[in-house]
Amino acid sequence: MKFDFLIEEYLLNKVDAETLKNSIKQYFKKLLNEYKFREIEYLKFYPFISELQDDELYREDVLRGKISEIKDILYGQKAFIYDVWMNLSKSNISPIDRVWSEFKEKGCVSFTNNEILQEELNNISIKTIEDLCREKLLTLMVGLPIVDDFLTYNLLYVKEITLNVISEDIERLIDVLTGKRPVHLLLKYNNNDFIYMVL
Repeated sequence: MKFDFLIEEYLLNKVDAETLKNSIKQYFKKLLNEYKFREIEYLKFYPFISELQDDELYREDVLRGKISEIKDILYGQKAFIYDVWMNLSKSNISPIDRVWSEFKEKGCVSFTNNEILQEELNNISIKTIEDLCREKLLTLMVGLPIVDDFLTYNLLYVKEITLNVISEDIERLIDVLTGKRPVHLLLKYNNNDFIYMVL
């Protein structure tokens, strides 16, 4: 049973507190063990499912208020912000890694490799946190100089962006995608929208 449906059933008195507790604990364990929280579809519910692991909440005078609050957040009646650090599994980024090695050696990217990066960027469909990080990484790499070109990043209230700053961001995202460091995410719930950002 999906999380949002489960809390609706509880608020309609179709599910009691004990059944809710057991169902949410099983659901949380299943999603955690299968790494489903790395998928945006499930990450949306993580802060609430995680909070509902606390047995202290399962007192009738507390639980109904908590579930109502969660429902208000999910249905846009109340704003909520949550930040989380997450490790991703090791991704295969060998084509990206080859282009990055080329850039570090020559100080530029070939036209052919730039086109490869552009094509991969255009074909990303954002379903997972890995996709989100990959999109950000490819966007940064597409802006790297081609042959004797220059950096092509959009700047606002910034006179210049140094290559060191860009390189640090690229190296950080490569480390995230190869499982060497966690990604920092901000989850925002507002006006029935769920927005997620890589920080």
